[in-house]
Amino acid sequence: MAEFSIFKGKGDRINFHEQEAKRGIDSYKCRIIRKIWSDGEQILKMILASFETDKEAIQYEIALIFFMDGLSNLTYGGEGFAGLERTEEHRRKIGEANKGKTRSEEIRLKISKDQKGRTHSEESRHKMSDSRKGHGTSEETRRKISEAAKGRVYSEEMRRKSSRFKGQRHSEETRRKMSEMRKGHPVSEETRQKISAVKKGKPNSEEARHKMSEAKKRNPLTEEHRRKLLEINTGKKKSDETRRKLSESNKGHSVSEETRRKISEAQKKCHQQRQSRKGL
Repeated sequence: MAEFSIFKGKGDRINFHEQEAKRGIDSYKCRIIRKIWSDGEQILKMILASFETDKEAIQYEIALIFFMDGLSNLTYGGEGFAGLERTEEHRRKIGEANKGKTRSEEIRLKISKDQKGRTHSEESRHKMSDSRKGHGTSEETRRKISEAAKGRVYSEEMRRKSSRFKGQRHSEETRRKMSEMRKGHPVSEETRQKISAVKKGKPNSEEARHKMSEAKKRNPLTEEHRRKLLEINTGKKKSDETRRKLSESNKGHSVSEETRRKISEAQKKCHQQRQSRKGL
């Protein structure tokens, strides 16, 4: 076994060069890694030391590279982006330079293959969560996202990947986190109007209705969820405007006997639950 590279880093940096080699990056270091793989061997990675500051780690890196021969390092160490903070002007230039650039299908497949099986550690999840807190999406950004998504057609591969979530349910812990995240973020009146305008005149097809019905059957509401909904809606009265809208939306939609029976049973059950609570 011979050492061929020394570098400093943190987090998942130790796997960085192997990831580059998998993506097909053409560099001296990546060619060495692929040669080792082709010989049926594996890359042995080892953390030699840990430091409190970047300065100490850089000094250690420089010393090791100086005293060891046969390394693939192209410099004497100490270079890199540790502590680099890009200015707004720098970020703008990078954004302008990348506009209109799209990755080829081959590159997309390589990136996808490289990312498969990777999961973020709990520490990384917390850091990403903290970094996003307090950074709401601006109206300008929402508009751009909307414009970019218009007319987009998803490939069969993307549809297949999305379908893997069918039948899955969020755990109670996940539901709680989602609930906490949404608290204090009410939907604005403008957004409500936009959603309403989009849905107007678009009745659900029989197939869509059937799918929604089947989905609800597979994922019935828990007793806890039913209790919360009942508590939220108890004592609430619909405004005249809401009643008018409901009336307009229901015109021309006849209710089947089966639906009438289900509504009747649901109302009886609600009445029984109210009576039992009064008795308590």
